[in-house]
Amino acid sequence: MATISLEDWEVEELGAVASNSKKLSDIVSRSASFGPKVGVDLARGICERVSLVLDETFSVIRGLARICFLRSRLNITSTAAVEVLTGSLEQGNKTKILTAWNGAKAEIVKALEQINEEHAIVVSIKADFVARSRPNILASARLFTESRPVFNEGGDKVLFNVISHMLSLDYHGEDGRRKEVNLSLDAMDVAQLTAALMDADTETTAFKKSISIPSARPFESFDDENE
Repeated sequence: MATISLEDWEVEELGAVASNSKKLSDIVSRSASFGPKVGVDLARGICERVSLVLDETFSVIRGLARICFLRSRLNITSTAAVEVLTGSLEQGNKTKILTAWNGAKAEIVKALEQINEEHAIVVSIKADFVARSRPNILASARLFTESRPVFNEGGDKVLFNVISHMLSLDYHGEDGRRKEVNLSLDAMDVAQLTAALMDADTETTAFKKSISIPSARPFESFDDENE
């Protein structure tokens, strides 16, 4: 049986699948009923329902999807895919995870048999990859308001205040590094930015209504998704 080389984070995902084997069928069925989202958003929607924290739920979902991708790439059965990974864990001397993995094989195969290429788990992880493939992804945004005084000639009296805003954008650059850019905004800039954000929401709603397949933005609120 062929084996593949596994990265540490891939091993962690497989470990999450194995350690939560009793919940796999529930995760698979709830994911299907919840529908595809953008990567972690699917985990956000079902984590409480399956009694797991968000990070653990997402690791299980990614692990299941990874096995499905392997199954598809090698054109093998679910059982064969699990055995390929068994050999890979053995080859990598992942003894700690192997014990849980070997005891969970039957449950893992059972869960995999319920997942096809159109299942919410597979589609959501593919959507996560597409979302993360965009350039300069925003990490955080902060808006600071400040005023600068205008003094008289003697400098002992404030005659006027200039109110301005600083928009600080923290983002992931195309080289993968965290970067920051600061933009000074005036009143017209703020008005235009507010209008542009409102237009984005309106256009998203219109676009969703115009197509028949499920759509969502990364980290979109569930209230927005259900509109």
